[in-house]
Amino acid sequence: MKKIYLMWAVAAVAMTGCSKSEVVDQAPDAQTGKIGFMSHVSKNTRTVTDENLSQFYVYGSYRLEGRNTQVFNEKPVSKVAPATEWTYEGTRYWVNNATYKFYAYSYENGVNAAASYVLGNEAHGLFSLVNYRVDADHNQGDMVFAESVTIPYTDGDAAPAKVAFSFKHLLARICFTFVSEFPEGNTVTVEDVTVSNIRNRATFATSTGAPSAWNTPERYPEDAKPTVVAAINPEKNVATVAEGEKAALKAETGFAYVLPHNYSEAAGAVGVQFRITVKNANGDFVSEGTLSTNITPAWVMGHTYNYKATIKPAAVGLHPIEFDVTSCEEWVESPEDLGNLTLENN
Repeated sequence: MKKIYLMWAVAAVAMTGCSKSEVVDQAPDAQTGKIGFMSHVSKNTRTVTDENLSQFYVYGSYRLEGRNTQVFNEKPVSKVAPATEWTYEGTRYWVNNATYKFYAYSYENGVNAAASYVLGNEAHGLFSLVNYRVDADHNQGDMVFAESVTIPYTDGDAAPAKVAFSFKHLLARICFTFVSEFPEGNTVTVEDVTVSNIRNRATFATSTGAPSAWNTPERYPEDAKPTVVAAINPEKNVATVAEGEKAALKAETGFAYVLPHNYSEAAGAVGVQFRITVKNANGDFVSEGTLSTNITPAWVMGHTYNYKATIKPAAVGLHPIEFDVTSCEEWVESPEDLGNLTLENN
């Protein structure tokens, strides 16, 4: 395996994970006291959006006279086109003088086994994702989460507004773009992009006295170097330089999801490796190799990171055919006496 001779750049873009949001389904159930929901999801993301969020799952309880009562236990709330409102089965109604708290999550419109809810004796129940694993074999999807404010319901005659959920992305996501610096006519095919030694297990927890957050993730199993795969786009797996009127091609991966964490060399850097195959302008095989490097990222929840790798010929030990001039023979004067030329008038 060769050490990468590349130039790396990274662009971090906030997914704005449902923070710059658009309100949908705002109208309350004007004549009833039933509990309804509305969602806020940013259109700036390319995973869970207003357009493709069709189902989320709600936990919720109310506190009345010093006791907690659970009213929602991972209850599916759905909106299927052409419907315009979020609905659920088995309508619940607001209880007068009670204080409510709700949580919601969606794993790409589905449930997730790590989701947990504890009613307890606190001011309200608490939601968590316990020992949530994110690696090549686990949870490579967009997990979004929302919690309501604490809602006191004190007027049994007024129709409450729907419970407003503003979803945020709980993970970070990464992708890679590959640029070629090989001469014109050469193609560089990229495959098997793997990120290793990531921290792949953590617990996300809500709290009555602090913001919801992940604990420090760990590597699991402890002696492993967990990996995540950024799959190459099969339609964009080749990188070339510009040639005449032909624009340069870039190889690109899709997204891989990772737990938020600030890495350091001391705690173990993250490894990146991938394979390339180089062919010349005639389509003949020139070289191939597995390239690698280490990075120490600071991945933040709800952010996208696009790593750019510039691949140079030296990365796979290629040496250009070069030319040099060691000498150029000088003209030699003939030693013979060639005499005088006789000129005649023709």
